[in-house]
Order: sequence, then C-alpha cells, then structure tokens
Amino acid sequence: QLAFQVADRQRGAALLAELTGHVQAASRSPHANYVIQKAIEAMPPSPCSFMIEELRGVSAATARHRFGCRIICRLVEHMADSPPCVDLLVELLAEAGELCRHNFGHYVMECVLEHGGPEE
Repeated sequence: QLAFQVADRQRGAALLAELTGHVQAASRSPHANYVIQKAIEAMPPSPCSFMIEELRGVSAATARHRFGCRIICRLVEHMADSPPCVDLLVELLAEAGELCRHNFGHYVMECVLEHGGPEE
C-alpha cells in the first residue's frame, strides 16, 4: 500500500502491471484488497482500467463480497466517469434491487448513488 503512495507514476505503473490478472483473487483477500484499493486511490484512472475489465461479468458477485465491495466502491469513487466504469455501473444496476438489500452490496449502491452520473 505504501509503495503506491510514495511511487512516481513510472514505478506505480510497474507495480500495477504486477497486479494484472490478480484483481478477482485480491477482491476476496482480507489483505490484498487493501493493495488494490490503494492503487485505485493513488494512480490515475486510465492505468487502473484493467481492474474493471477483470471484474466484468462478476461485478455483482464482487459487490456482494465482504472485501470485494470495497474495491468496487473505490472504482466508482475514482473512475465513475470513465467509459469502462460506466459499463461496470450498468452491470451493477442490472442487479440494483438485490444489491440494495444485501449486507455488503448496499455499500456499493450507495457509492453509485453518490458518485455515479445522472445517466446511471
């Protein structure tokens, strides 16, 4: 986590490259989810867009997970206006009714309401 805070963009991009292919697993880890969250917070949106691609098709399940919901929230907070994130929001909104009533999913829906654009 600290590495993303202190790294310049080039080193941050190199660190991000190491996370490629591991986002779904990290979203289920009590420790690795914090690394993903920090990367989203510290890095510009475009280098982090691979994370959204890795969650495509499993975003609602990730939103229902104790740790995964945190990653989805950070993505929505920091990337809501990017085209890949808009697609993610559409995927989440397809299951909005169920997510609103879920123990962890409701946190994601609150983030969508707070940070999503008017079209969402």
